[in-house]
Amino acid sequence: TGLARKFDLTLTATATLRDRRSDKIWFRDRPLTVKRQIFTDNPQAKGEFGNQLQAEYTTLPLLAESLSKSAVHAVLDVW
Repeated sequence: TGLARKFDLTLTATATLRDRRSDKIWFRDRPLTVKRQIFTDNPQAKGEFGNQLQAEYTTLPLLAESLSKSAVHAVLDVW
């Protein structure tokens, strides 16, 4: 049985945009989702597999950046 070499990571959040002065809700509980693929093999070392934890660790900042861009787009999309 072979091990999976490629995984999909998904980061989700919900966002609410509210004007604090007037308490007007522009949007509520809007889902934000970003996805990215990770590879658990090492391209420099042929045949080295199973490095899923390191792949997730290095991909998390990229997912967070994509999620922040998605949040900015959700806010600016209202106008």
